[in-house]
Amino acid sequence: MKNKLKFISIMLVFALLWQPCCWAAPLDFSSLRPVAARERDIGDPHYKRDIRKVVFINITERNPIEARPPLAVAYLSSFIKKNFKDGIDIKVVDMATIPPDFNFGKYMSAEKPDMVCVSVGASSLFPIAAEVTTAVKKALPESITVVGGVHITAQPEEVITYSCFDILAVGEGELTLVNLIKSMSSGTGISRVNGIWFRDMKGGVIKTGKAEVINLDELPVDVFDAIPLEKYNLGMEQFAGQRYLPMMATRGCPFNCRFCTNAWHGRMRFKSPEALIEEIKFNVNKYGIYNFPFQDDTFTANKKWVEKFCDLVIREHLDIRWRCMTRASRIDKDLMTLMHRAGCVYIAFGLESADPTVLKAANKEENLDAYRRVCGWAKDIGIRVKLFVMVGLPLQTVDSIRKTVQFLEEVRPEEVGVAIFVPYPGSEFARELGKWGLHVTEDDWEAYVERPQLGDPSKTIKPVLYTSWMSAAEMVTAKRFIEAQFARIEADGIRHGVRQVPRQGIQRVIERSRGASTIMIKKDTGFCLRRQAYANSEDLLREEIQWMLDLSLKNQRDLFTVGDYSLESGNVYYETSPYDEVHNVEQRFSRLKERLGDSSRSKPKPVSGPKPSLSIANI
Repeated sequence: MKNKLKFISIMLVFALLWQPCCWAAPLDFSSLRPVAARERDIGDPHYKRDIRKVVFINITERNPIEARPPLAVAYLSSFIKKNFKDGIDIKVVDMATIPPDFNFGKYMSAEKPDMVCVSVGASSLFPIAAEVTTAVKKALPESITVVGGVHITAQPEEVITYSCFDILAVGEGELTLVNLIKSMSSGTGISRVNGIWFRDMKGGVIKTGKAEVINLDELPVDVFDAIPLEKYNLGMEQFAGQRYLPMMATRGCPFNCRFCTNAWHGRMRFKSPEALIEEIKFNVNKYGIYNFPFQDDTFTANKKWVEKFCDLVIREHLDIRWRCMTRASRIDKDLMTLMHRAGCVYIAFGLESADPTVLKAANKEENLDAYRRVCGWAKDIGIRVKLFVMVGLPLQTVDSIRKTVQFLEEVRPEEVGVAIFVPYPGSEFARELGKWGLHVTEDDWEAYVERPQLGDPSKTIKPVLYTSWMSAAEMVTAKRFIEAQFARIEADGIRHGVRQVPRQGIQRVIERSRGASTIMIKKDTGFCLRRQAYANSEDLLREEIQWMLDLSLKNQRDLFTVGDYSLESGNVYYETSPYDEVHNVEQRFSRLKERLGDSSRSKPKPVSGPKPSLSIANI
């Protein structure tokens, strides 16, 4: 008993002596773990890492047709630079500008970034993103990989299962990324950063609060500071081949179409007209660029905002041209006229279908009369119109396709884009496939995009679904039917071909732009070059132009005013159907001959003719 009391007394004394030390500095048993292991474990509440170098990777198709500056990466990288000045070294790798055999592992081993940010702009790009990030992680396991984009926001439960991604940025990324870097540098723990998913030390998934949204006026004016613009061909047909830079003035959309992912969830936000003007002026002064395609979903959602922006452009005497997308119900003739005065030359509208039943099912909230009006106004004002059409929507039938073609004949837009419906993650249709009669047949995200199937030109499209109203084969047929009918409408009513435009000679154009495959004309805006580096493109171009001249002279086709025009005299320009989507010059040449008639034939094929019936055999 005595010994027991003695032991208890000793322990009490020891406890009294030790207690102040415990209060002053609690033991951190995690510090006993190897430092290297802690640095790799972002789930550690005491994780700390000084971020000095960040590499952004923009994921694109494996063989992209053309490279355009990545706007999402531009906003993220420029905002990082604005917040950390020169404290962080930023590099951008865009898959659209690197060779197919680019070695990501070797590049990362040489650069040794602390953080790699992967931008995924579409669900079809996700498998490529996982492949690239796996290579990065294998070469540089200590790097922190952050992935963000539309697919990540729509499918975080799937993406978090991929071990190559350390952190998921769910939602808007600018403030999330800045706060993430700050928390790592201070060691306060990334669980306090809103808008991310990551795994804790036991492998459990941590989901933080909703991502913070930025005041758009806080975005820097020098958006493309970290983007190597010299790697991009910035010529765009809608701007007569002159250089351009993409821009966004808004985020969000006030509408809820059931086929849309609505990536910027929530209310619509606008950059102030004054801030937008400052960004435009900066681009004009730094880059000498005067052409801007706006990427906003609904540019004219707020009429007063558009009016103020246009008034500022006119008042500042900004000699700019721009294009936008919007809805037919959100624009009137006065606003369109003002937009044209302020430099708007092209507007794209989402028609989707000319069947009111299909539009209602898609929750489009538009009517056909609105499209009739905007197409009429645009012709009077001088603005080009593009209508987007979608094939394979719920309730869409063969009869719906015929109605759409009839409507295109009526309103005659300058351009039509036809796509087969894809139930992208995040959309209402994707969440309720059974309810809407949708049957998905493809579980590979990379198939969720239209692309030619190599080796078989007859199978250029492979839908990822069929519906209760249309089979996959009927969808392909319908797409080709609409495109063929619009080509007939275009040839019959617009008559694009070679036109006499006495400005600069074709010889001078070819000499200045080696590798040009197409020369476009747009009323009084001079010429435009679509630069595609095809083999022998100069010879093919000259051959094609000469063929058109011979055809016109031989058959007296009303393609242009026949006169003393030739390649060598320097007064002939060439134009295909505006903004032709057939990128291979040899295919385009062949198709043009088929449409207009080969000059070697005694009786050339008529440009217009009877409407083909909707069947696979005739398309």
